[in-house]
Amino acid sequence: MYICLVLLLFFQADRLPSGEPERQIYTYVQQVQNGKSVSESLWSLSQIYLENSEYRQKFYEIGRSQDAEWMEMFDLHPSDPFRFNPPALHKLALHFGDEYLLLYLLLQTESGTDRRTYFEEFYSAVPNGHLKDLNQKIAVNPVINAGDLLQDRWDFSTFLILFYPNNLAIEGGQFYEKVAQVLQEMIRRNAAPNPLQRDFLYASLLEALDRAGKNRSILPYYRQMIDLNSLPDVYLKRNLYWNLDVALYRAGYIDRSLEVQRRKTIPLSRMTGDKSSLNTILTNHGGYLYTIGRFGEAKEVFTSLLADTTDLSPTIHSRILNNLSLAHYKLGETDRYLETQIKALNLAIESGDHSDQLKIYRNLHIYHRNNRNQDLAETYIEKALNIAETIQNRNEWASVLISKADYYDRFLNDTDGAFSLLSDAQLLLEDSGSERLRARIISEKANLHKKRGEYIQSRDLYSEVISISSKNDNNRGFLQALVHLAEVELMMGDPGDAQKTIDEFNRYDLSVVDFDVLVNARRIEAEVAWTEGRVRDAEALIADIYQQVVERARNSANREAGYWHVEEAYLHLFRLYAELLKEQNRPDEMVNVLDQLKTINDAALVDNPLVTSGRLSEEELTENLRITQQLDNLRKKLIVADENEKLSIQNEISALTARRNQLRQQKSSSSLFQTTSLSNIQSRLRKGEGILHITRIMDSLYMVQIDRQEITINKLSFTESEEMLFEEALHGLATGETDLEVLYNIYSWLELDKLPEHWTSLIVVPDSYLYQLPVGVLPASSPSSPLSYGSSEYLIEQMEIRYLNSLKDLFRTEAEQTYTFDFTGIGVSDFEHTGDERLLSLPNASQEVQNITERMNSVGRTRAFLDSEATPLAFRSGVSDSRILHVATHSKISEDNPLFSTIYLHPGLDEESGDSLSGQIFAYQLFDMDLENELIMLNSCESASGEYFQGAGIMGFSRTLRYAGAQSLVLNLWQVEDQLASDFAIDFYESLREGETKPAALREAKIDFLKNKNANPHYWGAYMLNGDPRPVVDKFYTEPLFVFMMFLLGGLIFWGLWLLLKQNNGNEIHFIPSPLPKQ
Repeated sequence: MYICLVLLLFFQADRLPSGEPERQIYTYVQQVQNGKSVSESLWSLSQIYLENSEYRQKFYEIGRSQDAEWMEMFDLHPSDPFRFNPPALHKLALHFGDEYLLLYLLLQTESGTDRRTYFEEFYSAVPNGHLKDLNQKIAVNPVINAGDLLQDRWDFSTFLILFYPNNLAIEGGQFYEKVAQVLQEMIRRNAAPNPLQRDFLYASLLEALDRAGKNRSILPYYRQMIDLNSLPDVYLKRNLYWNLDVALYRAGYIDRSLEVQRRKTIPLSRMTGDKSSLNTILTNHGGYLYTIGRFGEAKEVFTSLLADTTDLSPTIHSRILNNLSLAHYKLGETDRYLETQIKALNLAIESGDHSDQLKIYRNLHIYHRNNRNQDLAETYIEKALNIAETIQNRNEWASVLISKADYYDRFLNDTDGAFSLLSDAQLLLEDSGSERLRARIISEKANLHKKRGEYIQSRDLYSEVISISSKNDNNRGFLQALVHLAEVELMMGDPGDAQKTIDEFNRYDLSVVDFDVLVNARRIEAEVAWTEGRVRDAEALIADIYQQVVERARNSANREAGYWHVEEAYLHLFRLYAELLKEQNRPDEMVNVLDQLKTINDAALVDNPLVTSGRLSEEELTENLRITQQLDNLRKKLIVADENEKLSIQNEISALTARRNQLRQQKSSSSLFQTTSLSNIQSRLRKGEGILHITRIMDSLYMVQIDRQEITINKLSFTESEEMLFEEALHGLATGETDLEVLYNIYSWLELDKLPEHWTSLIVVPDSYLYQLPVGVLPASSPSSPLSYGSSEYLIEQMEIRYLNSLKDLFRTEAEQTYTFDFTGIGVSDFEHTGDERLLSLPNASQEVQNITERMNSVGRTRAFLDSEATPLAFRSGVSDSRILHVATHSKISEDNPLFSTIYLHPGLDEESGDSLSGQIFAYQLFDMDLENELIMLNSCESASGEYFQGAGIMGFSRTLRYAGAQSLVLNLWQVEDQLASDFAIDFYESLREGETKPAALREAKIDFLKNKNANPHYWGAYMLNGDPRPVVDKFYTEPLFVFMMFLLGGLIFWGLWLLLKQNNGNEIHFIPSPLPKQ
């Protein structure tokens, strides 16, 4: 998602209207009267007098009440109400004999003649003064260097020169750095004698460091700088804090920026009535909250800004709307996102802001592109193109053409159209325009040629990019093109040329190169080594970089999408490593590599900002963000470091990782790289149980079969024809138009006929399309026709089937839990309250829950929440204290952002406020719930579906519920008719109640359906079990068996008593009491 979050970091108001300075006026007058910090107090009074017109009369009244007749000298400039009258200021300086007031006057006087006059008149009356040399220099020749400032002790002159430099010429380099060093030394020596002077000293240091660009050097003084309470509440102070805010933001301390805004810049702007600056600061405030993942709070800030738009220019108004829309987007409120983007667009059009229009059109294009709405995606990119053409901005025009070409290539699969658009963009920049942009266009064309296998054309174009970039100091583009060229040379069968190109790449400073480019370079080196028979060299290169890729991936979720996209360079690396291990007959390590790829996105689930923002403080969120950035930089350094540097860098990485895990309350990530021996896996399997471990890496599908006796590894070629085969099968299953011949073709291609005959229980660790297509629906023999559902035999009839996310799930231990209820059912039949016409009623949902609840009464304590009682609060209660949770309602998988997949319930009311609550549970909210249920069945449309991401699986409810703690899940992969879904669930629970294992119960329900109800796999095949297979009821305690056992036990007791009576020949049996103790 293209994000255009606007942070207005540099806007400052020209003037500040009046505020509430009465208390400060009294304080400063008393200081002057008592002869304490006279110069600082007089300057402070002058600022209040200038910037608070409403208090000028009060100013004079306070002076009279304090017998401060000198306050009558304060006067405004006759032509500028925001400047002091120079003669009046000169008179005041003479009255007090104050050289600092004279310096203040000289610094603001443009005329050299006037400056000299003020200087001569002052020192005629005050002949001896320690600032005379400095004042003379400014009066006569206003050129200054660091050596002109007093360095042995704090002096107010330093503050004045730093804050009023407009008429000065700074002499010598690093003026502000040198001044900052002097001031830091003064602070170390406690050179400021009182609080007022202390605050002026810290204010001076802040200004010097800010002007020197030393943002991080401010950090040790932050606590002192945020409490400059002795300075007057005027424009200068507010802007000083504003500078502190921006400096902290740039240094990566967003939490402190937020604190400065809340405590200082926002209150000061409100106090002074400066609405323009207040709106700017609040816009930044919302932007900072957005950056650390506090999207809800950011939305509130942006919404409050839009409550009163009278002081907002159309441009600022449009940008705030754009920011608000992005907050809506991150919170899953896609309808509001679109609505707000359109409002922002209309304002941008109204104000004629073409730049904002372009950004918004491209935002809308990317949104609809990602949601597969081709018509709207095409419409908005065309509008962006029209704007760029209208304003005749060739660079923008070319950039939009590149975006459109990318759309044609990746989403429409139209490489010819993409080539044509890139050629148009190239033609635009032929005579003028950005050379970097021209290089990018040529690089995009080279990528397309490489994708089509046209390696010679690709090689020549990359060489052209290298030439252009080397002439324009584009080191990043130059180095990236070198790696692409080496890759093409390798594809052409020229490993020697590829190595020479990589050698050239290695000679440069690689700090400017992205992590994935470095990975690709090292992977190419390893592949060259392998091609030349240097297997050990190849493995050494791969093993080192592989660990860094996996670790980085697990801790670098994409902040826009909430998950981590596996770059093509990483997939090449994984495949190369797997092939290398396979060639060396090292199956344990190979299978672990394949399995790690499956779970590479696990951290992205629990570390998504939507989840962590509710758990961590602003300080922790900021530190987490900062650590992630530091780790990224260190991993880049580690890839190119020599052996002497590696240990030190690795130690830094370990320390930062430990701190990050502590923040996130995670276990050490070292466990991520602990391999699991296949013999250990085999020992976990029962007799007749086998594992089918499937991993797709690019165009290869690795099939690993594991049982107690043997392990076999097979690789299949996954081409476009196989993709079309799976797409056809999935479409048929989802629509009910199931084609058994297509399903059998998949069965044959996967070579499932080679599964061992003694297997009666199958564990599938799926990947790619096998997440969406359950293997149990595949015919185990050739069907007589595409529709011969009843006469075909399916894999589910041969064995029970369950799913795991990775092999590590075999070793997952579940803590002993105490549950209040054994079963909780939640059912919603009517969805009128949602206002969404697409959510049709489910008339059987509530009855389904009622029927299952009655059947489960024999198992233990049960309860049901139906319709208006089926609220999010009921859901939270069910997941926290029930052994089994059954939910019958609608759900929707968000293809755009899987963590916003939704379970629809009844809204309910807030118990405290009585306000209506949202009737939705989002997938990301599940991580904040105590999910320790033995079984959750979500009987809703497409609850197990979702978009497939490499290293993440299907990131809808199946992934989030398991990682949130549920021991096992039953979900459905496509929508099934309401009555049949209800019947299936009842059959499943009937088998569970009889003590069957979960996979056996699911198998029985499926076989019952295909034998007795409807054999079309569309109706029974959608359900999948993920997780723990154990029964939820011990067979010994199932109702029929329990009754029989009790009857048998009673019979045995009766028979035993009869025998005893018979042995005593009918005599009475007496119980002999124990003798009483003696008294």
